Amino acid sequence: MESTTTHPSFTLFDPNEVEEVISNKVEKRRTALFRMVFPENLPW
Repeated sequence: MESTTTHPSFTLFDPNEVEEVISNKVEKRRTALFRMVFPENLPW
């Protein structure tokens, strides 16, 4: 079997990019929650 240290499968993604995508999802979820809790005073 070949060693995976030279070609890690995680090189497809930039860690910063992944983090950005995850925080984006969190933001959207938080926004959706906020809309449910405060439907009358929407700042957007």
